Amino acid sequence: MLSEKNKKFLVGLKVLKNIFLIVGIISMVASVAVPYLLVYQYKNFIGKAYVKAVSRTNSIETQTELEANLKTAVLNYLRGFYKYLFQSNEVFLRLYAGFFFVNSLFCLSFFAITKRYLAILKELDIDNKNN
Repeated sequence: MLSEKNKKFLVGLKVLKNIFLIVGIISMVASVAVPYLLVYQYKNFIGKAYVKAVSRTNSIETQTELEANLKTAVLNYLRGFYKYLFQSNEVFLRLYAGFFFVNSLFCLSFFAITKRYLAILKELDIDNKNN
């Protein structure tokens, strides 16, 4: 027969098992959704900012060769700057997906461990009732 303390432990273990399952599934879905949602929105934001900056720079009227060279230099700088933003932060945002995936692996493995542990305890409890 199980004591009251052991019954509470089993109930807590069942709740913990379900929490691991829920968090694992949510993390797995987030590991797929994060790259599509965040990176896509980030690309749109950077793209719109780049187009706006280039169009404003191109709208400047140049009178001399020096002004034209400065305008070209600014456009080259903008291109490099937005390219840097685009590449570096996209990689950073993809790290979130990796974090969620690893988190889901841990949670689902703990779910499997607690499920097996509960099955073992259930078998032991059945053996105790027969004796």
